[in-house]
Amino acid sequence: MQVKVNVPDRLAAEAQARGISLEMYVEQMLADQAVSTEEQTSQGAVSEAIDRIRELRKQNTLGGLKIKDLIHEGHKY
Repeated sequence: MQVKVNVPDRLAAEAQARGISLEMYVEQMLADQAVSTEEQTSQGAVSEAIDRIRELRKQNTLGGLKIKDLIHEGHKY
């Protein structure tokens, strides 16, 4: 696949200053941006899930029952 993009002179100058081709420089920029976006998204999703679990936990109680009693409820022994 071939894509034609008009690149600002600033980017071309930065690539030349780093000693790499313009194509490689743009690829690096896109890859870095994709990775940082994925990290932010997953970190945000994890934080939201933790907050939601904590909020749900506050509303639920066992009403004085022990977890052990609930586990053994319905057992025949």
